[in-house]
Amino acid sequence: MRPDIKGYEARPSTVHLNAGCPGGVSEELDHAIEFWNGAPHSGLILERGYDTNYSSAVVLSVTFNEAIIIYCSGNFSGDTGGANADQILGVGFTDDFNNDSKLDKGVLVVNATVGAQASFQNADSATRELTIIHEMGHVLGLGHTTVPGAIMYYSTNGKQEVNLHQDDIDGIRHLYPQNELSGDYFLGCAKVDSQFNGTPKLSLILLLLMMLPLLLLLALHLPNQFRDLKSRRL
Repeated sequence: MRPDIKGYEARPSTVHLNAGCPGGVSEELDHAIEFWNGAPHSGLILERGYDTNYSSAVVLSVTFNEAIIIYCSGNFSGDTGGANADQILGVGFTDDFNNDSKLDKGVLVVNATVGAQASFQNADSATRELTIIHEMGHVLGLGHTTVPGAIMYYSTNGKQEVNLHQDDIDGIRHLYPQNELSGDYFLGCAKVDSQFNGTPKLSLILLLLMMLPLLLLLALHLPNQFRDLKSRRL
């Protein structure tokens, strides 16, 4: 990914699940959305959208109308250009297809190949959760990191805990910076906004109330300053 690239411009960015996925994919997608929405001090907002019913040709050629599609492949190796269906549970990718320095569309291909060792149906719950969250990170524009403990660490082998690492947060903040002058949280407070939960924005009235003690202090202090200045002049 180019260093000048930023994330999806739309707020919220909507994630759509394509039809035909095995049980459990929908739940893990919800977990992934909630997980990445939890990155503090970022402008990222993900939401779950309507389900789609695109063919593999439309999804893999990235000619769909939506921004982000989750697609479950029954021919994972063929659909991904040779990814090993016995070793890889999912692949996520995205790009700036119209060269405007912002991500345009992304796809997460889930391995649903019947009989494959690494198919979603055969994976344990921890592996499912970690993989979908990790691959969603790629869809959001994150690459691999060499920082152990990060969700985007290049190897997921042996990882037991699914927690946001500061390295993951730094990456998301770079791709999705807050814009506090356009309504983001005052002083960079974290924004968590999903279908599960939300935090109300600070209103102008609340901001003024927070500044009221400072304004009163200035009002009381300035007359004394003027009197002292007048006395020195006399």
